[in-house]
Amino acid sequence: MVRSPADTFLSRKRMEPSLDMKTCLQDLRQSYRIAAEQAIKNDSRYLAIRYEELCEVPQTVITRITEFLDIEPDPCLFKPTVAGEAAHANSSFSADMPAGIILKNPKQPGLSAQDSKLLGAFISRAASTIGYPLKSPGNIQSLLIKLKFGLVNHVMTKI
Repeated sequence: MVRSPADTFLSRKRMEPSLDMKTCLQDLRQSYRIAAEQAIKNDSRYLAIRYEELCEVPQTVITRITEFLDIEPDPCLFKPTVAGEAAHANSSFSADMPAGIILKNPKQPGLSAQDSKLLGAFISRAASTIGYPLKSPGNIQSLLIKLKFGLVNHVMTKI
């Protein structure tokens, strides 16, 4: 399951008051890289599901999952539950919604311009590969942003 980089980033910022930005960005980059690599390999043992698609067309996505797992599409799979009881949405943005429903198009706040550049610098290539287009701030700006967060393995000393 993958989710919009912006929504994932905003949710982590909201839910983790002492968020280590460097670790968060590394985690996001690794997740989208793995998903992108698997999409390219087209391995039949791997199924990528986009969270937004699950919210928008749950019947279709859940049916695709049951086919992938080669199980019957039991009606209980179409209702969020925990131990057989209706579950509340797993969202930091919609905590007040009733239990047992899949939220369609949950409304989240937008990214600031700074956060948008930050995400673009770190994960634009991998996220775009799996259908989440992010604008890269460009090679030089991306390098400067990565240097600021200590996420560059080595820097050329000669120009």
